[in-house]
Amino acid sequence: MGQFLEISPSMFFQYAKSPHWLWYDIHGDQSKKTALPELTLRLIEGGVLHEAECVKDMQKVTVDRNLSEEEAEKLTLKYMKDGEELIYQGVISYIDGDVKFKGRPDFLKRCPGSSNFGNYYYIPIEIKNSTKCDKSEYKKQLMFYAIILERIQGYRPLAGGFINKNKQEIPCDLTEKILQNTNEAIGNILSILRGIEPPLKITKDALSTPWAEVLLSYAKQKSDISLLYNIRADTVKSLNQEGIKTLNDMAKCNINSLPKISGANDSTLERLHLQAKALVNDEIIPLTKPEVSDSQTKIYFDVEYDPLLGVDYLFGLLISKADSKPDFKYFLAEDPEQENKMWNEFIKWINNEKFENAKIYHYSDAEKTRLKILSDKYGGCENLDLFVSNLVDLRKITTSSFAFPVYFYSIKDIAKHLNFKWQHEKAGGAQSIFWYEEWLEKGDRSILQDIINYNEDDVRATEFLHNWLKENGVAE
Repeated sequence: MGQFLEISPSMFFQYAKSPHWLWYDIHGDQSKKTALPELTLRLIEGGVLHEAECVKDMQKVTVDRNLSEEEAEKLTLKYMKDGEELIYQGVISYIDGDVKFKGRPDFLKRCPGSSNFGNYYYIPIEIKNSTKCDKSEYKKQLMFYAIILERIQGYRPLAGGFINKNKQEIPCDLTEKILQNTNEAIGNILSILRGIEPPLKITKDALSTPWAEVLLSYAKQKSDISLLYNIRADTVKSLNQEGIKTLNDMAKCNINSLPKISGANDSTLERLHLQAKALVNDEIIPLTKPEVSDSQTKIYFDVEYDPLLGVDYLFGLLISKADSKPDFKYFLAEDPEQENKMWNEFIKWINNEKFENAKIYHYSDAEKTRLKILSDKYGGCENLDLFVSNLVDLRKITTSSFAFPVYFYSIKDIAKHLNFKWQHEKAGGAQSIFWYEEWLEKGDRSILQDIINYNEDDVRATEFLHNWLKENGVAE
């Protein structure tokens, strides 16, 4: 990194995903770094295209990306001194000791007030391919720019803003709380830059980084307690202080003899203890006997939703009636504009069905949430209310009834452990979103079929899990 340790806004995104992304980028074996997942690359690509679309008709001065960093910074400062209204892709920085804080905000926007430049000052504006722009790392990036601007113009702006996916400008108050959180993140990032390895943290986000395989392999090699499902970072730290660092330590410990553990009550500790035993012994440990409902008509339900476009694009249902083979049915929006049409077709089907003796099984809260959002958006019906009242979340039953020897409790992790197989090796919710975006771009119907096949596998996996739970539980 040369003469200075350099910290930039992109590091906040990496740190939010996984502190070890930064760590391995600096200290890891670069030959083991993999490509970013396809959906992440799509997000980056989509962000670039969205930015180009947003700025093309704006009145602005631009700092050419082909300039050297030094030349770009000089030109940015000139534009600021000249009082330009809107500066695109300016470069700002300051040096504090051995650390260089630098960034390239999408826009620096002139506002009335007082600064070193006169009766005006600049605030940072970022373009995001998102609707709400409310992620904490987004706000930290804005605050990071504000901290740099304070050194340049003698005034730290108390607000910044975002331009969202709908090209709307969304103001963002840069509060003391955001300043505190940003400074804490800066301190943590600087510790990594100075060679202090961060504590292990195994999350789904961490597994979407280029170092996922290395990180997971390292955690497994250490048999680290960070591998326990849903364990909090402060709980890991507190247990480590009691000498509990490995899965074996957690499996063998007498949890009743432990002092107060941060972030974990007695039932949480018992759950972590049994989860560790399940992983150490590679066995499924019953926690309680699950009460599993059954019915004459069983429907297994799964929704595919694209958060990038804000569209529900597929409803899949596996319908199992007495004395008949389960039938897969789906409702599809081939493009985002067809979401309303898909919903109306779904409602029409619902109105022609009877749900008094039916149970609708799904996995997680997503299905119930999406039905509520779409019914508020397009309208519902009495039969939809009955459909919703008969929803049964198998995830709640599964997680409360068994400790599985897996690191995550998605339907993929659980059903795969029980030997259910998906048709496509890349099957997953993120992959489905990537496929949908790719289908919209290329119009290749084989891609659309991959999405449908994946959804069918998901509802069949839900049926598979339901049957397993019935075999290992108590029927209602």
